[in-house]
Amino acid sequence: MSTDNPYQAGSSSGTPMPVMGGPDPQRVAVRSFELLGRGRNLLGDQYWLMVGICLVSLLIGSAVPFGLILGAMVVGIYLCFKQIEQFGKTEFGTAFKGFDFFVDSMLVMLISTALSFAVILPLYLLMGLSTALALALSENNPEISMLILVIMVPLMVCLFAVAIGMVYMPIIFAFQLIADHHLKAIDAVKLSWHGSRKNLFGILKHLFVLSFLSMLAAMLCYLPVFLFIPISFASMFVLYRDIFGPGGFQAPPLTTPVTAGYAASPAGYQPPPPPPQQTPPPTNSI
Repeated sequence: MSTDNPYQAGSSSGTPMPVMGGPDPQRVAVRSFELLGRGRNLLGDQYWLMVGICLVSLLIGSAVPFGLILGAMVVGIYLCFKQIEQFGKTEFGTAFKGFDFFVDSMLVMLISTALSFAVILPLYLLMGLSTALALALSENNPEISMLILVIMVPLMVCLFAVAIGMVYMPIIFAFQLIADHHLKAIDAVKLSWHGSRKNLFGILKHLFVLSFLSMLAAMLCYLPVFLFIPISFASMFVLYRDIFGPGGFQAPPLTTPVTAGYAASPAGYQPPPPPPQQTPPPTNSI
């Protein structure tokens, strides 16, 4: 394990920090099932509590159109993971501490919505035009119409997969960065895109694994999906830690003291080093 300070700019590469005050994302090996195992170890005996926190947070966040409060609830979920990482336990009320970052989390969701309209809407238009063309040709040339459908259907599936990646990848770590480094929305999106671009294929592979496992869980009367959600979130939190390193701020304090029965971190999970102290920059004296 490297002992270098992840918050110091490298002296050899000369590459500037992508965002002032933010970490320098690293290129890492993304192993999906290892991430899932480490995420489950991180949850420890807080697993069932996190099942409830994730379900309630996502239900509340989805109740408001355009995801206006969903971002704040997702930030709250990652604050819960920060508490588990630091204290070995969390509290249900921590999920609502994401509203301390309401404006920035809402802006991230609005950026995601804008990207969705900009990227996916043209694909819907293309799909509609190709369908209309196939129907127009079906009267006189059914073979050509079928050929168009055979070509366009897999092409559209691939284009939609790429489009979803283009929409999701820039914000995939933005909520963690807001919770962990208290970054503003634009800075969080920029740094999230910088980190995801460095690990693009590994992250896409991990998202495919999560989607595939969620689909399998949905086939079993959908109940296992709810049980898989916190593990999915935990794996993304662990992946974020691998790429961006230790946090910039301490986790929110617990309202009840940690008892002797709780370890500093769950068994089987190796936490990153403690976050550095945030000190204000020196002021220029005249």
